[in-house]
Amino acid sequence: MDIRELEQRFQDDFERSHVPGAALVLLQNHHVIFARSFGKTSVEESGVPITPQTLFLLGSITKGLTCTAALRLVEMGKLELDRLVKDYVPWIKFRRSGAENSITVRMLFDHTAGLADIFRVYGHRDADALGTSIREDFSQYPFTLPPGIFPSYSGLHVNLLAFLMEVVTAKPFSDVMQEILFEPLDMRHTTFDPTIAMTHALALGHYLNENGQPLVIHRFPDNAAFRPSALGLSCSADLTNFVLLHLHKGVFQGQRLLSAETIQLMHTVPPSTTYGLYGSSAGLGFMSEIHNGAYWFGNHGSAGNYWCKLRIEPETGSAIIALMNCMQLQVFFFFKLF
Repeated sequence: MDIRELEQRFQDDFERSHVPGAALVLLQNHHVIFARSFGKTSVEESGVPITPQTLFLLGSITKGLTCTAALRLVEMGKLELDRLVKDYVPWIKFRRSGAENSITVRMLFDHTAGLADIFRVYGHRDADALGTSIREDFSQYPFTLPPGIFPSYSGLHVNLLAFLMEVVTAKPFSDVMQEILFEPLDMRHTTFDPTIAMTHALALGHYLNENGQPLVIHRFPDNAAFRPSALGLSCSADLTNFVLLHLHKGVFQGQRLLSAETIQLMHTVPPSTTYGLYGSSAGLGFMSEIHNGAYWFGNHGSAGNYWCKLRIEPETGSAIIALMNCMQLQVFFFFKLF
């Protein structure tokens, strides 16, 4: 399928879907071959055309960003994968008796710590909310599995990892992400703060009414305790830079940000994690799926009725980035292609 046919197919699907706005990027052989934006940020009068710089709420795509940044701290010697979490947070308590004596940093990356998958889309917005949640909530959260068995996908793992990033840097999580990931990757629009996002072009979440027509959701999701795992905001242009870092084995615009060995860990499925709940854990930080005999790594994202997809196939240098401001997926043919 050539580029013109691909664009026409997507345009046709987009017009039938009632999705207000979308952005799509495809990469092959380590290069962008297709980057298009469709529709508007809102169906209301304030809506403006979607561009590569329009921000979308990422949902679980946020996890890959957080884990990539955390691995930079590992390479800096500030975190060690096989040390216990309690070595960094001595007061940590879990609902499962004795879990603090077995949960390592690595288990947070590959979702083998066993915590249940809990997401609270609304909550406190202050900078201390993440630490407060670790202190007050983690002793109450249930476990799906005992630690170290096999993957049980949970945003709580990534939230705890983000708190470790705060502990070892003595900085707020969002500042750490800005300094060690967003700035080096020239991700100029990416943020965790909705009050910053609203100063840029921001796609608003929509739902479909009983007649199938999209309407704006007039409450924006935010909970600082869950920003590291599900509430990042980014655009197709910025995410393309993030994907290029992974396709080029840790190098972006001539600057090495992660070693090739670390990138390989993120793009490898350990035999012990082949079977898990909610998909397979792909090494450190990504989930995986097999398509046409190849492993693809990344995340689906859904929060506030946005829907996003990021998938990377490192062997062929291919990737897909898809961002939408309404969950209406079944008509889009390209999801069957990638």
